[in-house]
Amino acid sequence: MRTTPHDRTFARIVLLALMVGWTGTAQAQQASDGLEYAYHTLKMDDGTTIRYALVLPDDFDASKTYPAFLALPPGPQKEGSVDWGLESFGGEAAARRGWIVVSPIAPGGRLYFRGAEGYIPPLLDHLESQYHIEGGKFHVGGCSNGGRSAFRVALDYPERFHSVVTFPGYPPRESDFENLGRLQGMRIHLFVGEQENRAWIDGAQRAHETLDRLGISTHLTVFPGEGHVMESLKGDPVIVLLDEIRAALRDS
Repeated sequence: MRTTPHDRTFARIVLLALMVGWTGTAQAQQASDGLEYAYHTLKMDDGTTIRYALVLPDDFDASKTYPAFLALPPGPQKEGSVDWGLESFGGEAAARRGWIVVSPIAPGGRLYFRGAEGYIPPLLDHLESQYHIEGGKFHVGGCSNGGRSAFRVALDYPERFHSVVTFPGYPPRESDFENLGRLQGMRIHLFVGEQENRAWIDGAQRAHETLDRLGISTHLTVFPGEGHVMESLKGDPVIVLLDEIRAALRDS
């Protein structure tokens, strides 16, 4: 019987599930750019089920160590948000350049900066039990509400992360600006469009200035002529930046 590309994609995902002790059932996805990923489920102690998309490197080898990126989705943080984020901001580049990417759906509509952030540590624990994660820490980032969520989880659990990349994003609570010193040792990169809503620009600039005063490595890039969704970051740039951050951390 002749196999189709979809058959081969699903077979690869099932094989990886067997290799790493998958929790839950698989839902195979294939984006228009050829990116292959699958949805997994993880049940929390309180009974809540977290669904998350997982991108594995091309030619994945379970015995090897890989860098890992927690990509928190934008908007309502539903499945469509996860799919759009992975397909727009480097999911294919991540697989090609040897990254593990995990992007969780918000459970029951609770966003990852409005109540669901407490589920992130057990999710990361689960992933670390299945994969060899470089340095025992993740990189975290996201677009819009994903960027705000990235600041939330990095501030709440700074020991779990190497870096924060937001496009755009800023600390979600006023009190968070007083606690940015918790990000000491991380690399922070903030991106915002010049034509963005003023609140996003001001939030990113304030975060950048505060981090800079604290002596924390931070970079703010404002893209001329761009708005909330920055076309300049679509495709490879986010993953290329993460590789640059890895190199900087190794050299520091």
